[in-house]
Amino acid sequence: MSPSTGRFDVGGQRLATPPIRGRATELKVIGGLVTALMRGHRDVLVIGGKNSAAIASLELWRHGARVTLVHRGSGIHSHVKYWIKPDIENRIKNGEVKAYFNSCVKEIGSEHVILQTPGGDVRAKNDFVFALTGYHPDYSFLQGLGIQLTPDECRPIVNRDTLETNVRGIYVAGVIVAGSKTNEIFIENGRFHGQHIAADLKKKLAVNRE
Repeated sequence: MSPSTGRFDVGGQRLATPPIRGRATELKVIGGLVTALMRGHRDVLVIGGKNSAAIASLELWRHGARVTLVHRGSGIHSHVKYWIKPDIENRIKNGEVKAYFNSCVKEIGSEHVILQTPGGDVRAKNDFVFALTGYHPDYSFLQGLGIQLTPDECRPIVNRDTLETNVRGIYVAGVIVAGSKTNEIFIENGRFHGQHIAADLKKKLAVNRE
C-alpha cells in the first residue's frame, strides 16, 4: 500500500485558496493544470508565484491565451525550477505575460477581475482564473493510518532506502515524503521513489516464497 497525499487531482490535499469576493468565483476558478491547454485565445488570470503558477502561465501563453499573473510576493519565487524561472521572468519582461506583484485578487466577476495592487485597484477583462496558490498535504490521513510524522516539518518517518513507513507494509512516495517542504521534491526526482518501493516489495515477496 502506498498512499500519496500530495497530488493535485484527488481529495488527499488541501488547496490553499485565498478568500476572494465575487459570485463568479465557483464558476470560473480552476485549481489545477488539467484544463490549462483548453484556455487558448482567452483572457486568463493565474494566481500564484511558484512552480505551478509559472508553468501554467507559460503553457497558457504558448497556446494563445492572454495571461495575467498576480502574486502577493515581490517576484517569482526563488524555489521555482531553475529552467522555468528565467523563462517566465523573460515573458514578463517582454510584456508577453502581464504580471502584478505585491498584489492580490480583490473580486472575480463573470467577465472581469479586480486586482488590488500597490498602484491601486486594477480592473481587467477575464474569462478564467487559475488559483495555483499551493496546497497543504493531508497529514490527518497519514496519522490515521498510524504513520508517525516529524514534529517540525511533518515528514513521515520512513526507511530512506525503501520508503516504508513506521507502519509495516505502508510506503509513501512523491512530494509527501518531504512533509511541509513541498519544494524539495519534483516529478524529476520523485519519479525514482517507485523503484525503491518496488525493489523492497520484490525482496519481501521472494523471502515469503522461500
